[in-house]
Amino acid sequence: MFKKIILTIFFISIFYVTSYAEDTFELDLNKAIEIALKNNLDVKIDREEIDIKQGQIQEAKSGFWPQVESNFAYTRTNELYPKNLDTISNTVGIKYNLFDWGRTKNLVKASKAGKHIEEANLDLQIQDLIYQVAYNFYTILLSEDFVKVNQEYLELAKLVFETNKERFRKGLVSQEDLLKVEEDVLLRTQLLEDSINQLEILKNNLKKI
Repeated sequence: MFKKIILTIFFISIFYVTSYAEDTFELDLNKAIEIALKNNLDVKIDREEIDIKQGQIQEAKSGFWPQVESNFAYTRTNELYPKNLDTISNTVGIKYNLFDWGRTKNLVKASKAGKHIEEANLDLQIQDLIYQVAYNFYTILLSEDFVKVNQEYLELAKLVFETNKERFRKGLVSQEDLLKVEEDVLLRTQLLEDSINQLEILKNNLKKI
């Protein structure tokens, strides 16, 4: 019975230590922010809205520019004269809006105001995104430290267990005391498992930002 318990504790401990060691967090804060700003859907939408508003400004300003007008006409005299006559005319003119009661000017102002609003929304979105990334980033670093602490406590508990197991064989430790040490190893193993799972959740949350 004790041999089975010892082997179970050993393999569980090795599994969690190995799993964590294979998945370390290798990313600096600036790189994390850069990736988030590049991939975040809300930021992309806000930037596209700013481009749209800039296009609306240019469209509104076109009211100040001269407008080229072209008219094409074709006529044919059928049976009115001994010989049918074809007439083609094409006129080109330039129209310039000297006064439109401020309509074009107000339209440009409204378009610029819309762009400024979108730029302000983008700035707020970026600041909020940077805060979220930084918060999650440093939370991950703290969680990694917590995992390492749990690993160290587990290794210490295993060492105590091995020592007491040998003393139990020599009759220096009671079975009850050995079971208590065994329970501590299992508890430390569970704490390490929980901390690793929590760390993975935090990493996935950072990827979704």
